[in-house]
Parts: sequence; C-alpha cells; structure tokens
Amino acid sequence: MHNCILKVYLDDEKVLKSIFEALNPDNCILPDNMSISSFINGNCLIIIINCKERIGSLLNTIDELIASINVGIESIKISQQTYK
Repeated sequence: MHNCILKVYLDDEKVLKSIFEALNPDNCILPDNMSISSFINGNCLIIIINCKERIGSLLNTIDELIASINVGIESIKISQQTYK
C-alpha cells in the first residue's frame, strides 16, 4: 500500500474552508483501491491518501489535488479582488 499526507497551510481560514469544501465531492467518488480523507486543523488542510495499487495512481491523484487546490486559491483571490 502507498500512502501520502498532503498538508496545505493558508493564513485565511475562510479560503482554507472553501478549498476543503470544494474538494470533498471529488474525494467521494474513487476507485475501490483508493481512499482519501481530509480535515482542517487550525490553518492547515490535511489530506490523507491511501492507494492499494500502483504508485503511479497515487502520484496522479496528488498532482490532481494540487492542481485543484491551486485553481481554487487563484479563483478566490481573483474574486476577492474583483469585488473589493
């Protein structure tokens, strides 16, 4: 089994909660060989990924999560600037 703990630290807890909530639907529909759990601890989003098969699947999932997190953060920044 391959495991990963991904930690995302942000100063803005509202943004962190928005990212957490945006990722949750994606983390519910997974292959049988994979599980993802996530929670917020202070200013840190913690994502735990377990993969029973190829490490490539785990690495692809990590890449997708990081990309989604980055898009979410950038989208929130842009919307905050737009509505100031």
